[in-house]
Amino acid sequence: MSRHYPSTCVMFPSSFCPACGTTFTMPGGCLCYISPSTDSPVRSSPQTTIAAAVPVPVPDDPPPRRTRTRPCPVCNNEVTLNAYADHLKVHKLLTEEHGVKAGRPCEGCRLKGRDCRVARVPGARGLNTFRCRSCLQYHECCSYTKELRGLDKATLEVHPGVKPARATEGSGEGKLDLEPE
Repeated sequence: MSRHYPSTCVMFPSSFCPACGTTFTMPGGCLCYISPSTDSPVRSSPQTTIAAAVPVPVPDDPPPRRTRTRPCPVCNNEVTLNAYADHLKVHKLLTEEHGVKAGRPCEGCRLKGRDCRVARVPGARGLNTFRCRSCLQYHECCSYTKELRGLDKATLEVHPGVKPARATEGSGEGKLDLEPE
């Protein structure tokens, strides 16, 4: 069994090791130990002892990334500020007061088989959108936005998607008539 003398070496202010008879400049003591086979001091390799004596700096954890969120007043879920307004619109469109089932679903809802609910009055305060509930909820592009781009939301009393679309007479292309009757 080997005995190591770092504490013995540190006690001597002259930096002299009594075990091996050498002077040292390391703050932790000399690099000697007693060999079990010969009972004489033997120098260990400086690379291994110095590497073991010097503590490895541990990097600090990076600060946690802060996402700007706000709790929803309706469902208490944490919602990012980028999606907060759309999230509130989804809640409003789920109520009977503000939302109504579309007579003609948008392309996304039609292809994916979703329930397409639109604003009863698209220009109402807090809504101001042609998009349907599903497209708002899943952050998708709604086909109503393209179709109704030229219309003024503030002057509309009913969303054009509420009434089922009918083909205009006289046109063989099957264009949709979006004007209210």
